[in-house]
Amino acid sequence: MALSQYISEFLGTFILVAFVTRFKNPIVIAAGFLLAIWLTGDYSGGHINPAITIAQAFTGTFPASQLPGYIAAQIAGAISAIYMTKRIMYM
Repeated sequence: MALSQYISEFLGTFILVAFVTRFKNPIVIAAGFLLAIWLTGDYSGGHINPAITIAQAFTGTFPASQLPGYIAAQIAGAISAIYMTKRIMYM
């Protein structure tokens, strides 16, 4: 398992959550979602959501052994994005 996949999931989730929490325009949020998928798709599959990762593990299209690492990276990315957004908005 390459560390680049976990970093990719972290960054993809970070981008998605940062766009969702920072911007209220649905077009901008969709652009952030597309950016996250585009940047991470080649490295980790572009899950950027624990629900997608779990669903793919249950259907057998994703190895269950990688599930904890992916979910941990996604949660860490989301928490980091929320923290960053709060720091920027309430400086």
